[in-house]
Order: sequence, then C-alpha cells, then structure tokens
Amino acid sequence: MKIARLAALAAIGMLLSANAFAMDSGTSMFALNIGQAAGWFANPETGSGYLGRNSDESGQLLVGGELWHAFSSDYAFTLSAGYAFFGSKDEPGTNAPGGPTVEYKTTGFQVRVGGDRMVKVGDRASLFFGPGVIYWTGKGTYKNVPGYPASLDTPTSRIIGINGRIGGLMQLSEGMGIAGHVGHTIGKASADDVGAKSSSWFTGFEAAGGLAF
Repeated sequence: MKIARLAALAAIGMLLSANAFAMDSGTSMFALNIGQAAGWFANPETGSGYLGRNSDESGQLLVGGELWHAFSSDYAFTLSAGYAFFGSKDEPGTNAPGGPTVEYKTTGFQVRVGGDRMVKVGDRASLFFGPGVIYWTGKGTYKNVPGYPASLDTPTSRIIGINGRIGGLMQLSEGMGIAGHVGHTIGKASADDVGAKSSSWFTGFEAAGGLAF
C-alpha cells in the first residue's frame, strides 16, 4: 500500500511537471528524493503496565517524492510523501558463543504539506524556503532480544508537527535538475498499546534530495 501511494504520487508529478523550471503561475515540478526522516518509537508493553520511550531512535532512510505547484513566479504549494526504514544487527561475540543475532528494524510513512517562497539565483538555480505541517507514523520490530519473545513489535507511533526548511534547485537541462533541502520539525509524538500511553514533545532533523523534473 505504501509503495502504491508513492507510485501514484510519482505518476501525478510526472504528468504535471511540464515546463518545470519556469515555475510560472500554474506550472508544476516533481522530484524523486532520497533522504532522512526522524522517527519516534515507544517500547512495547510487556506486562509492566507502561510503555516507556525507546532510547534507540536512529534516523530513518527516506525514499519518496515531492510536488511543487506554483501560484505565482515566487510562491509554490508543496506536497511530499515517503516511505522510511532503518535496520541494525548485533552479532554475538566470544562471551556469548552460539547466541542469536539480535535485530532491530523500523518502518514509517511521512507526509508533508506546505508552501515555499522561490528566489531565483541566476538563470539556472533557485533557492526555496518555507513552513509546512508534517505527519509521520511508524513502528519497530525486535528479534532475538534476550529475555523477550523471539519477535516483538513496538506499538504504532505518530508525530504531528510544524516543519521549516530551506533548499535549492539546480537546473541541469531544459527539463531536469537537482533539488535538495534540510529542515527541522517541532511537534508532538505519541503511542499507545493495551491501554498504556506514551507521549512527548518532539524535535527532529530531516533532509532529502534527488532529481527534479
């Protein structure tokens, strides 16, 4: 389902992206991106009655797409979505001969809606910056953790927040270029499982870059 959403977004972007780099009123541009999403995870409720925050919150790899639609020559509506994932392995050493490999994997899905002010820099480049609202949801899976079931899923977590970013566009040819940005999110994160709830304020870094059409 998540891959289908990305494919649909890509198809819409390709159809709308004629005259992309002109960015006159009514024109659109689409980018295929790879980058980083910041997730938030809670531990599963294993009988204590509480969730607790997961302290292992490495950034997730993000693969997705973004659409700009210009309302004028210097302002555009933006919509982006992406699939996020992360994985780690801990292999046993000499003090744990024959022990299993401990694995931790996370997945997530992120959507952002916002607006960008566009500023041209010469004939083949532009800067953009602006605010947006971001929503992320995801979960993790532990495998072979000593003292726990062989496979244990964390509850589904959610983040909703305000995001600000700055980036740039560099034109390579008449219909293709490179786009990239860095941003920061401030918001609220939460998760619940069998009646137990965990929540906190959230701040996180995100970034993406790729080919624009």
